[in-house]
Amino acid sequence: PAPSPRTARIAPREVLGLQESDASEAPGASATELASSAAPSPPKISPALDAYFKQMMGVPGTTVNLHDGNACFDDEEEFQGLCYRKCRLLTNGTFGLRTSAWTCCSAKKQEDCFVKNQDKDLGVCSGYDVAGDGKSCLHTPGE
Repeated sequence: PAPSPRTARIAPREVLGLQESDASEAPGASATELASSAAPSPPKISPALDAYFKQMMGVPGTTVNLHDGNACFDDEEEFQGLCYRKCRLLTNGTFGLRTSAWTCCSAKKQEDCFVKNQDKDLGVCSGYDVAGDGKSCLHTPGE
């Protein structure tokens, strides 16, 4: 049997989580007006930050063309298609090999890196996850 119209519909007040007492706070406002005024617009994200999150999440089609002649700045190293401040600069030469966005290793090859010979500094656009200036978000080579 088909549900009755009463059980098939959800009242706008229920969708919005409003109580009867909430109606007095916005006299004359419809449920649709309340919904549109209560929904904030999403924050603007810079293209560099958007590229960073897509790269970190492995979104297909977001890899950088590594053969187009672009390069990172002199105080940066390329890691997974993004330009990071060099680990040797961030760690005063102690941990010179980048192993992730947040870790640097004291070994010469990644295969020789383990928990005990790595240093970490977690953050988004902070810690070891920074561009060449040491304080801004990453960028793709050539930007």
